[in-house]
Amino acid sequence: MTKILIYYSHKETLGHAVRIMTLAQSFIKFSKPGTKVFLLQAGKKQGIARTGNGIVSIDIPYPYDSKAQFKNIRPDLGSIPYRADFIARKIRLIRPDCAIVEFFPFARSICLHEISQGLLFLKEKGIPVFASVGYPYLDYNLINNPGRFLQLVKIFNRIYIHTPEEFENHFFQQAISDKRLKKTYSDIFRALKDKIVYTGYILPDLDNAANTNLSEIQRWSAFKGKKVLVSRGGGTIWPKVVTASIMAKKYLGVGYSILISAGTATNQKEWSFFKKLLKNSGARDVVLVRYIPDFYTALKNCDISVNLAGYNTSVQVLKLNKRSVTIPYVAFKELGWTNDQPPRALLLKKFAGSRVLPYADLTARSLASALEDLARIEGAGEHSYPENFFAGAKTTVESVLQFIR
Repeated sequence: MTKILIYYSHKETLGHAVRIMTLAQSFIKFSKPGTKVFLLQAGKKQGIARTGNGIVSIDIPYPYDSKAQFKNIRPDLGSIPYRADFIARKIRLIRPDCAIVEFFPFARSICLHEISQGLLFLKEKGIPVFASVGYPYLDYNLINNPGRFLQLVKIFNRIYIHTPEEFENHFFQQAISDKRLKKTYSDIFRALKDKIVYTGYILPDLDNAANTNLSEIQRWSAFKGKKVLVSRGGGTIWPKVVTASIMAKKYLGVGYSILISAGTATNQKEWSFFKKLLKNSGARDVVLVRYIPDFYTALKNCDISVNLAGYNTSVQVLKLNKRSVTIPYVAFKELGWTNDQPPRALLLKKFAGSRVLPYADLTARSLASALEDLARIEGAGEHSYPENFFAGAKTTVESVLQFIR
């Protein structure tokens, strides 16, 4: 029996969890019968993990990653010694044929403190270890200490970056304003070229139902006018994306219907406010839900997407050639650095004809204007992509299995 172990975390967003669940399912699909995937889930419970059919999910107790970190609230790391021991014991007990660590060491370097014992055991036993990284991104603290980063990378047999080969790198370079950091970024990826495997995008495959009104989503899908799909990702940041979308309806008129996904991490206070705003606005043909279980189908049915240029949404926008208004989440700009959404917004502008609307400029009126501009463009985008462009999950599985056969 082949045993695959995957360690991952999240800050209550969906992106990382959905990508890892898709990868786990692909190991079951493309590996020999009897393969088992063990998920060491390091964040707070989200309730979207698929278990059974060869997938075992193990929640690491006392998580410290949360959406509070988006507001620069420092996490309580007092549980790390206990968590490190828990992780090491699970790894020794499972004794996998290989292990995959998600996002680390390119970001979340704090993870090293809790996984180092487990990593040492794996390396002592000659068990291959891989890094799974969604995009060619480096944490700001690491880009300023490239020597330490390059030492950490030596642990890994391969680094899987889940984009087409160097497809996003150019846009990251474009979004980095500090010349020194831009050069360091380029130097690091050049130094790692023999270890990096660009897999192609991982097309999300997750349709677990959540507490949402499916009949309302179906009503939106049947609307005869322009259908707008608004998604706030995990729902951890930027509530104005939801409020501006609700209020934009009064500027758009009866020819538009808007489906808004507030995000699974939307807290009860926010949710109550959004519902009250929608009710008081009197807007018709606006549907508000926490989460859309079959996002790909909803995106396929829409005319225009409004999004934050997150990985999963962007991959599906490219796949379906959908026009969109992107409101990228921006961090580190004042330091001359970037997070992953601004470069991807530039990518969507070039390849999908997206309109980039900075959050600072977002109002109900500016959003309505951007939607009307896109609505005047007839037909879908014209870009076509190679077959393996969206085959990141399968490519990763095939590469990993070469090391353990």
